[in-house]
Amino acid sequence: MHRRRIDGHVHLIPKREPGWIDPITQYRHDAYGMLRTPLGDRRRLPPYMADSAFEAGTLMEVMEEYGVEKAVLMARLESGVPEAALDAAKRYPGRIAGAVCVEIRGEGEAQLQEWHSRGIGIVKFEMRGLNELYGKLEICDPAMMRLFGKAEELGMIVVIDPGPVAFPSYSPEQISTVLHTYPALKLVICHMGLPFYGLRKNAGLYEKWRAMIGLGSCSRVWFDVTAVPDLFEEEGYPYSEALTYFKELLHICGPDRVIWGTDIPGTFRRATYSQMIEVFERCDFLDGQDKDKLFYENANQLYFNGK
Repeated sequence: MHRRRIDGHVHLIPKREPGWIDPITQYRHDAYGMLRTPLGDRRRLPPYMADSAFEAGTLMEVMEEYGVEKAVLMARLESGVPEAALDAAKRYPGRIAGAVCVEIRGEGEAQLQEWHSRGIGIVKFEMRGLNELYGKLEICDPAMMRLFGKAEELGMIVVIDPGPVAFPSYSPEQISTVLHTYPALKLVICHMGLPFYGLRKNAGLYEKWRAMIGLGSCSRVWFDVTAVPDLFEEEGYPYSEALTYFKELLHICGPDRVIWGTDIPGTFRRATYSQMIEVFERCDFLDGQDKDKLFYENANQLYFNGK
């Protein structure tokens, strides 16, 4: 039987001329998926994506091919991406939910108000990228707290990518402070809280990750289960160790607050879309009803209001 699916974490990359320099990050975007940054070059897309783009039409073709009904477009610290998400939501009504990133200081609150008025209901904070852009920045920075408060006021969902477990701003304690300060805020933590292959060999980092997933005891916290091919690159498909961390997460938050997703197109460097589905379809510790929640129902209720 075909299972209904929502991809809870994807990205759009607008098409640009090779060599384009983003005015926000100052990163240079070259052909064949190459990104040039002050911290070094990295490949963000597979080299067969010669134009270094992944636009809404391509995403919809992928979704049609694999029977995915809806998708959540997560923002990046990159100009033009929120506009692309909003345009996709208008072109494919009911099938796309879009997120934005905003300035942390200065006009951030006004930007949130503007995007909300235009139909965007999700704001994402990517801590590694924010630290690259702004210097040392913690989750409980006063400017961040004002934005969390504004998001709560507007009823927007907050998505946090806390960065790698060893990263300075990876702080379950500060996220807990956010949740206590803003008691109506709904919050999604990306990528299962960022476990990685061999995490248990480092007791300190493992306990830090355990504290992060411990936030799942709060009924206003969800975890998206995404980017497994990147986090567990050394292990490779079928990512058996990744599923042990997923099982730990489920023991805390249960099957009602986990959301499947892929983090494409970047994860296409290491896995196929079918593999990213099958990793979780073959979980023998989930029954059919739990898989329906993981693949569709939880994301539909949170991001699409159950419609």
